[in-house]
Amino acid sequence: MSGIHQSFHQDDIFLKIKNKKEKEDHTYGEQLSDKDQTHTNTTNLSEMDESLNSYREQGVQYIYRYSFAIAKQLFPADEIESVQLRVIVTDTVPFSERRNSEYNVHQEYFDFPKQTYQSISAPF
Repeated sequence: MSGIHQSFHQDDIFLKIKNKKEKEDHTYGEQLSDKDQTHTNTTNLSEMDESLNSYREQGVQYIYRYSFAIAKQLFPADEIESVQLRVIVTDTVPFSERRNSEYNVHQEYFDFPKQTYQSISAPF
């Protein structure tokens, strides 16, 4: 499960890389003309966007495979035709609010489309 978790949390890493790259481009940008600097920034950002999209797609496929493997264990008597995923992202409770029972945790819901069930052996 940690591989799936990691694939969905690559955003922070890419954000740090992007910020570092922008600082480097800004520092060295004084030596480049405006046209060259714009082309360099656009190329780097488009490469990072492609990598980020690749990580996200890979993470979604991991979750679908995991759901296919677990579906038969959860519903052994049923014939499974398709699987639809809902991913819930919950913010962590700050340490200072750990004992506050009225603290509201922010949650986001991501619904993915149905995919036809594929028989995959369960990992356990």
